[in-house]
This record gives sequence, structure tokens and C-alpha cells, in this order.
Amino acid sequence: MDSMSVGTAESGKKPDIVQRILEKATAYMRKEENKRWFQVFVLDPVLGHIMDRIFPYIVIMCIIFVVLIILIMLTFYIVFTKLPGGGVVSVAG
Repeated sequence: MDSMSVGTAESGKKPDIVQRILEKATAYMRKEENKRWFQVFVLDPVLGHIMDRIFPYIVIMCIIFVVLIILIMLTFYIVFTKLPGGGVVSVAG
């Protein structure tokens, strides 16, 4: 029974502690020098690494997109020039 009362007492304090930690963290990050440090030493290296890893895939997707557009245009050209009547399909009926 004592362990349950200790657990509930601690769980009652946790939101207060978490709230105070979050408030201190946000106050700390609002300072301009801390924002700059976080950006220079955390965000820029992480984003740079992610972009280095993703960039080849972005290039490959762009190449595939251009090839698909060319194939679509080529398909339309072949379909419309090879049909009798210059690409106009007449429906009898």
C-alpha cells in the first residue's frame, strides 16, 4: 500500500517538474546567442549530413522525371502521327 501512495505522490509531481524543465528550456532557447549556437553546432551539421545523403536520390528522381516526360511526349507524337487522318479518330455510327 505504501508503494502505491509513493507512486501517486511522485506521479503528481512529475508534471510540475516537467513543466518547469520545459519552461527553463524554452527560456534558454529564446536567447539569441543560444539560438545561434544551436543552429551552428546542431542544426547545420545535421541538415548538411541529411542533404549529403539524400542529394543523389534527388538527382536520380529528377533524371527519371525528365525521361518520363520525354517518353510521354514521344508516345503522343507517335500515336498522333501514325494514326490515319493525321491523328483524328473518326467513330462510325
